[in-house]
Amino acid sequence: MITKNDQFADSKDITLRDVVVHMQNMEQRLSSKIDENTQRINENTHAIQNLEIRIDVLKEDLTATIKDTIKIRKHVGIASVDDDD
Repeated sequence: MITKNDQFADSKDITLRDVVVHMQNMEQRLSSKIDENTQRINENTHAIQNLEIRIDVLKEDLTATIKDTIKIRKHVGIASVDDDD
């Protein structure tokens, strides 16, 4: 019959030092991942800011195009949506 001592006969005892070293290694790995993620977040934030600028420019272009279209339609006598009321 296998006893508890027989089961763990080949395994070495885990010391407090082993636990501390393991925790330090885990901390280093996690810190590295946090740094990588922080860098990616900063890159994404910059990309989002660039997209917001482009969206604002497109909104301005669309607004100008709509205003020009309304002026042209009025000039040539085509009824606009506002004229239907």
